[in-house]
Amino acid sequence: FTWYAEGGAQRTKVEAGEDDDIDEKQTSYLFSTGAEREWERTRLQAEASRSVDPSGSGFLKTRNAVKINIRHQLRPRWQASLAILAAREDDVDDVTEVNKRDFARALAKLSWQWTPEWFIEAGYRYTYQDYDDTPGDANSNEVLLGVRYRPTRKTWSR
Repeated sequence: FTWYAEGGAQRTKVEAGEDDDIDEKQTSYLFSTGAEREWERTRLQAEASRSVDPSGSGFLKTRNAVKINIRHQLRPRWQASLAILAAREDDVDDVTEVNKRDFARALAKLSWQWTPEWFIEAGYRYTYQDYDDTPGDANSNEVLLGVRYRPTRKTWSR
């Protein structure tokens, strides 16, 4: 069992407007905490975080997110995985406005190990988002099929 926690502060300054008439300084608090547990054939990871990132409109946004990943070895060459993300994006301060939104994504995947380095994968991804200032919501459904190459690690000995 592994657990971690980290935190900090980020000082931001926003200058906006035609003549930089918006000049706002603010301290934002950040954190990330998570846990990981591994059994014989299953691995579980969970994380909760708060971050401050640039938005598409040029301002900063806060993102509060929860992530869960589960990977299970079904057979020696077969693996299933599930990844879930739920997030809320919001303004950093009261001066600048970003498109506030709720966002969620889930990905279910099945992998077959063709050779030690090559995998064939199939999956399904669902995405949902809802902006506060836009009526309605949006979602998408994806079906994925692909190959993955993972080189074997070289082992050095003395």
